[in-house]
Amino acid sequence: MLPLALVALAVVAVMGVGGFDPVSCGGGSGSGLMGTSIMGPPSVTAAQMAGWYRSTGRADPSSTIGVSLDELTGLYVLYGTAEGVRPEVAFVQAVVETGGFTNDDSIRLNNFAGIGHCDSCGSGMAFPSVAAGVDAQIQLLHRVVDGNGVQLAGPAVAPTWGGRQASDLAGLAGNWASSPIYAQTLGSTLGSLLASAGATLTAGTGSAACGASATLPVPRSAIKSETWLTKPHHTYPAADIPVSAGTDVFTPVAGTVVAAPVGGDCGLGVSIRDAEGDIWTLCHGSDGGDLVHAGDEVAAGQLVMHSGYTGHVEPAGPGGAHLHVQITLPSGTGVCPQDWLDALWRGSPPPAVTSLPSTGCTN
Repeated sequence: MLPLALVALAVVAVMGVGGFDPVSCGGGSGSGLMGTSIMGPPSVTAAQMAGWYRSTGRADPSSTIGVSLDELTGLYVLYGTAEGVRPEVAFVQAVVETGGFTNDDSIRLNNFAGIGHCDSCGSGMAFPSVAAGVDAQIQLLHRVVDGNGVQLAGPAVAPTWGGRQASDLAGLAGNWASSPIYAQTLGSTLGSLLASAGATLTAGTGSAACGASATLPVPRSAIKSETWLTKPHHTYPAADIPVSAGTDVFTPVAGTVVAAPVGGDCGLGVSIRDAEGDIWTLCHGSDGGDLVHAGDEVAAGQLVMHSGYTGHVEPAGPGGAHLHVQITLPSGTGVCPQDWLDALWRGSPPPAVTSLPSTGCTN
């Protein structure tokens, strides 16, 4: 089950309090699967969603919320299609928010998206049936996109929306939920569903998750083990993540592109200077310099290249494909990215870059 922090802002957004600026960070901001639009036709069937869910080994909802999995996914397709909300987006959000329909809100309250729940709240809002809970979640997603005045397909069962408007998964970060990896978690879970179904989904483009300050440089679904982020580097402060060629590579932080491509041993890489003057270098891409250029302003989570095996990789060629991550302080000192990456993997705020060691991340 994911941390309660994933739903910590839900009550604030729903009740319309807490100082959100509705124009400070709009929707349509995501990259990769984080840019998946909330609104749209289904990309998978109810049966495909059910098949994916079973393959993950999560709890059968008939044993927790009292409806069969096939009935549940059918409800998401029914109400999602009626509202024009992507059923797979709503279903994935419910799986993430409830830990697979096993949390207290889903079992007692038919609340599958943390509606009205926060860290300091005893529970979320209650809905009279499973169908009403699904409908409320999907209606609220529709209101996130088109505002409280939107004409809903059926009688309103959802509360009014009090947060920022958003159009994609990235816009839900810091808005529907407070977790800094909320959009990434939704995106990677959606990617797993689509891969299982053999389906494709056109993703949005643009800057990174609304309000996010730090993201993993590759999708969580591309990382098979935490040790891929924590293992030592070869000879100097850096980290190598052994993802396959073609994997989306995102900038971990907001900043200004200072080099693209980087060249030399780095190959087709991208370097970004953050607000503190630290340089984040991502190496061995297949198209570094094609998607962003020196002088571009980028946001955390923005797609900047795809992984590859350019520059110096061992072994040379496709077998050596990986992403090299390097952080250099304004002083010119390199620091180890491992603890920073591992914190995000665990869902925790990353440590300050200045606190990272400059030794001990090599063999």
